[in-house]
Amino acid sequence: MARNLKDELVFVPLGGVGEIGMNMGAYGFGPASSRKWIVVDCGVTFAGPHQPGIELIMADPTFLEENADDVLALILTHSHEDHYGAVLDLWPDFDRPVFATPFTAAMLAAKRASDNLTARLTTLRQGVEDAERRVVKYRENDEVMQTQLGQHDEEQVRVTNEF
Repeated sequence: MARNLKDELVFVPLGGVGEIGMNMGAYGFGPASSRKWIVVDCGVTFAGPHQPGIELIMADPTFLEENADDVLALILTHSHEDHYGAVLDLWPDFDRPVFATPFTAAMLAAKRASDNLTARLTTLRQGVEDAERRVVKYRENDEVMQTQLGQHDEEQVRVTNEF
């Protein structure tokens, strides 16, 4: 028996599925014609010996660019390169908040400071600075970190991940 679902939850894996690294996924909710998206992670993977001359590989942001008006936010789960390593390269084009723990936000700021951004174009530098200003830090001692994204309640539970 087929059901006509008005609202549905969908997952679009943009990277990191079936491989180690480059984690990026979009979770959408709503009818197909007006779905809102929450992006989880924005990482890189490291090229191997079969890819000479390439150091880092990032997910293709085309799907997000095509749905940019409906993207609500980026949530970073933690500060491993395969989860946050592409933020400074891919996210400045999106005028959306980035949610991160204080530690992940600090790692993102340190990553920005260590990059040679002065050699890049002013517009790119401004985009990265704007993206960094949009980082929303969860409170340091929260065991459960919550926020509201559109009509969605988002909740992260603190867990240990080897560093």
